[in-house]
Amino acid sequence: MKEKIKIKELKNALNLSNDDEKDVFITLLDYGENTELTKEEIKKEIEEKDITELAEELVDVYTVDLLEWYNKDINRICYMSEAIKLEGETSGFDILAGGQFFYWQEKLEKVKEKIEKYLDENC
Repeated sequence: MKEKIKIKELKNALNLSNDDEKDVFITLLDYGENTELTKEEIKKEIEEKDITELAEELVDVYTVDLLEWYNKDINRICYMSEAIKLEGETSGFDILAGGQFFYWQEKLEKVKEKIEKYLDENC
């Protein structure tokens, strides 16, 4: 029988650095904390996720929420610069939303990589 891993224990073992990474973990593995899955089931679950689609779903739809996101860390300006450079965004809302999209995309990839690395090294 293959060893099962509790979702809660995996989340704790990853030492996720902030609430956004914890939210992304839940987005990638949307199970109750007491759910147990095998290493293969977890890998399959996260491999089947479309990071671009998930990032789009996480982008706020209200300007006030986008501004609040930006105000939490003004270094997020780099994500907005990326939206201007790569997407050619010109309106304030589109620049903020595009920046947040790139932010969530990066967080999703980072947490996905953390999960895969942990599973490869510890399971």
